[in-house]
Amino acid sequence: MIDFRYHLVSIIAIFFALATGIILGAGPFDERADEVVADQLATFRDRNQELQNQIVALEQGIEYQETFLQTVMPALVDGQLDGQRILLVVTPGADDEQVDRLRDDLAMSGASVSATVTIEPAWSEADSEAVLDELAAQLVDSGTTLPEGPHRRCRRRGGRGIRRGRPRHRRPRRR
Repeated sequence: MIDFRYHLVSIIAIFFALATGIILGAGPFDERADEVVADQLATFRDRNQELQNQIVALEQGIEYQETFLQTVMPALVDGQLDGQRILLVVTPGADDEQVDRLRDDLAMSGASVSATVTIEPAWSEADSEAVLDELAAQLVDSGTTLPEGPHRRCRRRGGRGIRRGRPRHRRPRRR
């Protein structure tokens, strides 16, 4: 059975641990902790200021580029695509604002967007690979050599038939 001495020793141990914590917390480790925290705070402030300066510089660069493009773009593209009909292919995740800007740039160049095709995200999934390969085989002329590179599959899927304005109307067979 637990007697009074056990309780007394437990209470003394609790107060001893409390006193030790108070002494160490207010004692020699306090100055070091303050110095470390102050150093870290100064480092974080400096890093934050560097990042703020980078943000300002990047925003200025973007503003300069946009001003440059607005000034030079009309002279560069005016009449370059007169009378051309364009098929606009929009990939998954494309920003609507960028697509609208592209349409405006094409109109500035004299082209007309005859159709817009939006590719569904399902077409880029691994499950549809066989269907896409079959479609690419139908669209690319036989004997065509496709260039190597990270976008080879995209070029192969786009097909020369679409670029030439002769899209085939066959639908790929589902497997």
